[in-house]
Amino acid sequence: MTSLVPVADLARELGDFDESDTARAAGFLEEASELARELGRLAWTAPDGAYPAPVRVRLVVKAAARRAFVEDPEGSSREGLGDWNGSRPDTELDETGVFFTPAEEARIRIAAGRAAGAYSVRTPSPYGALTSDTLYAPVSNPSGRPIPLLAAEELP
Repeated sequence: MTSLVPVADLARELGDFDESDTARAAGFLEEASELARELGRLAWTAPDGAYPAPVRVRLVVKAAARRAFVEDPEGSSREGLGDWNGSRPDTELDETGVFFTPAEEARIRIAAGRAAGAYSVRTPSPYGALTSDTLYAPVSNPSGRPIPLLAAEELP
């Protein structure tokens, strides 16, 4: 599938790319796009362009590709140059290359309408508008007649 973000957008932020950089950037953008589709919607950027990905998803894809392209493509935790030596905390195996942070994953899920969490749902009261002596449930018995839920005298 195609990338959700063109290579030119990433090159605009990171400077001009040579041929090998363009190929690497395209690969990272395609990987990030596939991960975003996996978390969000497969229909994003359909071949006919009918379902483009939201801006927040494209920004997350570009951030993940930029991270893989610039920061640490090999996943090393120590490096040195001349007299200088530096290290950083060890990364998990799946935190090298293209990955999304938990906050980025949440943004993608929200954009896809798949946010996780606890929500409250209001349900209408069956006692709101009584117009007869008996309140009926919205189901039918085998004979096709409504089933009485509560008689008016049983209401609180």
